Amino acid sequence: RTGWLIGEAEAMARAAQQTVLPALKDDGTPYGAARKVYLQVGDEVHAGWLVHVPSVDVRLNPYFAIDATTGATVQRWNRVFHAALDANAYAPTPGGLDGGVGVAPTIKVSLTHPDGGSMLAAGASVLTGTQIDAQNCCTVAGCDPHAPDAGPRRSRGNTMIPGIPIPIRYDVPVCDWVASATNDVAKHDAGSFEYPPVDPPAAGPFNAFDPASSDAFSEVHSFYQVNRVYDWVRGLSRAARPLFPNNPRLMSPFAMREETRARKPAVRTNVVFPNFLDVLPPGGGIPPCLFDMDAGCVIPTFTRIDNAAFIPVESFGSLPLPEYQNSVDTMMMFQGNLADFSYDSTVLWHEFGHGAIFATAGLALDRLSIDSRSANNESGALHEGLADYISGAFGGGPAMGPYVGPRVGGGGAVGVRTEPYLRDLDNTLSCPGVLHGEVHDDSRHVASAIWRARQDLFQGGDQGATFDATFYAMLVSIPAQANFASVANTMQSHVERVFPGVDAGTRIAAIFDARGVTNCSKVLDVTGAPPYSRYGIGGRSQTPYTMGAIPGPFQLRVRTPNGASAVRVTAQAGGGDPLGGVLGGGQPTLQALARVGSAITFTPSGSALQNDAEADVAVAIAAMTGAASADLTVAAPCGGDVYVTVGNVGMGAATLQNLAVAVTPLASCPTTDGGVGADGGTMMNPDGGGTNNPMPLDPLGVVDGPAIGCGCSASPVAGVFGLMLLALVRRRRSRS
Repeated sequence: RTGWLIGEAEAMARAAQQTVLPALKDDGTPYGAARKVYLQVGDEVHAGWLVHVPSVDVRLNPYFAIDATTGATVQRWNRVFHAALDANAYAPTPGGLDGGVGVAPTIKVSLTHPDGGSMLAAGASVLTGTQIDAQNCCTVAGCDPHAPDAGPRRSRGNTMIPGIPIPIRYDVPVCDWVASATNDVAKHDAGSFEYPPVDPPAAGPFNAFDPASSDAFSEVHSFYQVNRVYDWVRGLSRAARPLFPNNPRLMSPFAMREETRARKPAVRTNVVFPNFLDVLPPGGGIPPCLFDMDAGCVIPTFTRIDNAAFIPVESFGSLPLPEYQNSVDTMMMFQGNLADFSYDSTVLWHEFGHGAIFATAGLALDRLSIDSRSANNESGALHEGLADYISGAFGGGPAMGPYVGPRVGGGGAVGVRTEPYLRDLDNTLSCPGVLHGEVHDDSRHVASAIWRARQDLFQGGDQGATFDATFYAMLVSIPAQANFASVANTMQSHVERVFPGVDAGTRIAAIFDARGVTNCSKVLDVTGAPPYSRYGIGGRSQTPYTMGAIPGPFQLRVRTPNGASAVRVTAQAGGGDPLGGVLGGGQPTLQALARVGSAITFTPSGSALQNDAEADVAVAIAAMTGAASADLTVAAPCGGDVYVTVGNVGMGAATLQNLAVAVTPLASCPTTDGGVGADGGTMMNPDGGGTNNPMPLDPLGVVDGPAIGCGCSASPVAGVFGLMLLALVRRRRSRS
């Protein structure tokens, strides 16, 4: 609507009517000024006026956006700097091991949006915001650290554990969620949101009165940094077309549309969980209290967890304790043993990135993309890679988790997927070597390809802003079932429209192709290579197939210059669900498959996934040690190749570490160099070099099987004690 039906004088008069003590001229008209602008009104663009009418009250400096077609006030701001909105924050983190709290200085910031408006809702003296709300996990009921007799808030109830036919009574400490940071001078002498950082917590047993357990700085820092990236993402939507189309997937509680903004997301800080290890017998085994219905399992204190997560409101049912559930989409920022995850802005931005992805693309979290060679959770990996990109593009740097990454060893809680923060967008990884069957690892080549395109090709005079808006347009337009190739193709088509005349589409397509985001062989040559560190295999619960083996993330090719009569596959098995199928969708059942001369082909046929493997045997897994092995009989000629994958006919996912393939050669063959196979399988250098090599074992030490749920969602779980005990026991073992 381009007609200015309301003139300048009328717009000034309307603004003056809304101004407290407006400054007026002798003729009664207001002082001030107005200029023509275009305003976003819902999903339309209207002619409008930006009006400033000064006030006699020096505490006010009001501005108004007046719709020139209706006379309505679209927006108003008070552009007066208020010391009450002062806060301390890191820009963006306390740094690596050579930095940290007490070494890296904080900076003074203002809790205001780019337009000068307060991040706080009208009249709020706590972190109840215009876009998000912040809450602190208080480990003392009522959040009063000065109450020496106060204990934690407690949760009591009954539940059932799979495999135990009687109900279990529990009595555990839980977070008391309070908006504790305030600029109310009666409660905080500074009269602002300036709080000192307190991290890490004191060593030794958990202390509810430790200042780091519920520090207000964590709450303020999270609120400020998430609001900043929220404003940036909304700016991308205004720069791109369409803005926020009337798409049902945008109507989630997190959707950034005017009509849904009442359901603000939340950020929760200093999150800790009950310490279920307290009830484990000294020698291990099942806690006796599980069978004592009268006494039940009483947990005295909390445990810290090295993690962060975005949890959509639809997934909160996966958290077994109701006190940890919420009625809105929530970023859960955990207090770790050596680092508070809220202190690392890249982590906050990444978790918000998951929210933006949910609100736009709505990517699936646990759906396998199956091609003729492999099965990968590509939509889940895209969730991680694109969230990494959002963090890196907003922050202007490629590193993910420079504060928490070097300080933590991994950890998780039931219903929350472990987030290993030690990644870098500026890498040379490519498919298939990047694939591990773990979404954080599997995403890195995609995120890096987009990052390199931004840095090398489309930086422009606006420091990548146009490219970032193009990225957002891609995000809005991809379906929830998107995979690596479809994201690359969609990004290419948007780049071609936004950057015409510079062969932009061909240039970004070359980056995607070089990284294997498109046209990946999904075959890795492991001849003479060390064991592959991690090989995650999905389960049938992630697919529509009820019959046939689900393949691993890629196939392994072994050159056999001396031929082969047999193949032996060995690994260390992890994952699965010893509690009866409630963690990862059920138990895995693994099979080793092999074919000579060409890669194994997987073909859908109704509800079955068929394959043309020439050898197929069950993988034996030792009950106590987890050692896995399978022996296959093959007939590989001299100078031939054998292709191997480990498939899964069970419902639940599995993880193999140190996967190796060995062949039994024929009696006599001339030695030949097998080279690269005709199918384009990628070579793995025996010396461990090359961009296609697998990454080393997870640098954070998370080697205890597939993660539970998702850092941005959660898997259905049941039973409080068995599940949390399992998660915590696994976590303890991974550090031993």
